[in-house]
Amino acid sequence: MTKTLTELISEYYALIGGEHHKDKDCHFYIEKIYSYGREPYWQFCHYGYCWSIDNFFEDEDNIQKYQRHFNQEKAFYLSSVEYGLDHFPKRQTEQEAEQDMRNFLEWAIKKEKKNQLKQGNDGWGF
Repeated sequence: MTKTLTELISEYYALIGGEHHKDKDCHFYIEKIYSYGREPYWQFCHYGYCWSIDNFFEDEDNIQKYQRHFNQEKAFYLSSVEYGLDHFPKRQTEQEAEQDMRNFLEWAIKKEKKNQLKQGNDGWGF
């Protein structure tokens, strides 16, 4: 059974909701961006500290999965490296942006569980 985005967010928060998260870690955005002279597009954004979009794109598997998008927006990503990446590539539909959000949350949950196992932490600060 596939979890809903709301269920994934709840699971993510339960894992990071101990003592080490910041408020920014608990908010996720899917934005529709309108710019003069361009078609509108959708984008998943997250400005968190615990698991950031920068972290996501440091993972080799994720780089491979999104390689086509990196190639299409190469100049943008090269300039973003200096300032940090807080959003995913542009998408034509809201559903594509939601899939990006799902990919990020599933990845972050997996990483946080692995991190807590290494540290012997149950995620609640006990």
